[in-house]
Amino acid sequence: MAMKQPGTARWRDANGRTTDAFNYDSLTAAPERMTVLSFETSALAQKEQFDGWYDFRGQVGTLTRPGPYAASFEAGMEEAKTSVSSLSRCWVNSEATINRNGKFIDQPGCDIMAFQFQVHGGDATTEYAHGKLIRPGQIRIVDLAQPMHISSQGFENLTLAMPKSVMLERMPMLADMHGDILEETPMVFLAWRFMRMAMDSLHQLTVAEAEAVSHSALDLMETALLGYSDSRRLESATTDAAVYSAVERYISENLHNPALSPDMIAHHVAVSRRKLYRACKPYGTPMELVKRARLNWALEQIKLGRVRNVTQLAFDAGFESRETFSRQFKRAFGYSAREFMMSAQTGST
Repeated sequence: MAMKQPGTARWRDANGRTTDAFNYDSLTAAPERMTVLSFETSALAQKEQFDGWYDFRGQVGTLTRPGPYAASFEAGMEEAKTSVSSLSRCWVNSEATINRNGKFIDQPGCDIMAFQFQVHGGDATTEYAHGKLIRPGQIRIVDLAQPMHISSQGFENLTLAMPKSVMLERMPMLADMHGDILEETPMVFLAWRFMRMAMDSLHQLTVAEAEAVSHSALDLMETALLGYSDSRRLESATTDAAVYSAVERYISENLHNPALSPDMIAHHVAVSRRKLYRACKPYGTPMELVKRARLNWALEQIKLGRVRNVTQLAFDAGFESRETFSRQFKRAFGYSAREFMMSAQTGST
């Protein structure tokens, strides 16, 4: 990596005043207006652009990029601070990776949590446990005291950051949600739209108005998370036996659907995929339970004399082909479905 050029990366306010990247507070606004500082790498010589960006974002984690570091690097940032929050917009039009590990987590000032509102682009890769990649219109929860590794081909996002104590006092469930991407509910969409409008209007707001905006954004996020909180409390209070009972009932009512899947089952019994597998583990995987239910149903139909055609029986039982059904039926019961039909017809079953 090329040596940084000291003093080349500078914040700029709406009045054209500048300061270096580590001296944010030296620029103060007139009391009636909010200070919104900005920085764009286009203000630097091409060979200084990535180093300049590192000056601004390097405190978050280790930044890397493919190719020569002296190549063009398009990025920029706007940021405004209230008494309890930071509101920012960040955009990168170049491929880059950020890795936040121990040395960044251990430094002072990491007791911060943030909501990240994705505007454009998204992740190329991520090492969050759930493995989900953020898309435009979604919101991610980030705990700066936790590891983070993300690469992107380019993105724009908005961030509302506050002390962790403030966030957790109002939304305790955030303690276990680092890296989670919120489902796109109407309330999440409303919060996302509000944050976009808020950032577009910050230059025109007084400090008091900006304070109110940040609290309103937090109110919206708290409302958006109510459903998640209720769901998590319900899930933690639900025993594996109760979940398994609900799973059995749902499979029995829907075994004829060839699209039946673990995700569908988990959604309809209102538990996570992980809890679904844990509840089913003593009896097999969810799809093993589905297969067993389908085969038992098919056998019962034969015993009751309701079957005249093996192919139709296979489809009625939720199998996608007669061949798969016939193979699994014989493996489960030792005889083919046709042999069972013949036995049922002669009364020897």
